[in-house]
Amino acid sequence: YFVFIILLNFVFIILLNFVFIILLNFVFIILLNFVFIILLNFVFIILLNFVFVILLNNIITSLALNPHHSYLSASTGSRLAARTAGSKPANTPTNKETIVA
Repeated sequence: YFVFIILLNFVFIILLNFVFIILLNFVFIILLNFVFIILLNFVFIILLNFVFVILLNNIITSLALNPHHSYLSASTGSRLAARTAGSKPANTPTNKETIVA
């Protein structure tokens, strides 16, 4: 009977330690995940601020360099080519298109 009680206590202690280790690992994993999520959010916020600062710097720089630039007035070619384009009529006049109905 005494040996049975010792064995039962030994099994109980082993099971109790096993449960304690499982719970301790579970708490450790939860804390580790919590720390990882906080660090990941911190890195994400730093990167987001870095990108925002770069974009804001580019906008401020472009406004400071050319504040009155409009993409609507962009053209290709030179002013001389545009000036001389309509000043010389063609040597042979072209025929008018006749509309046949």
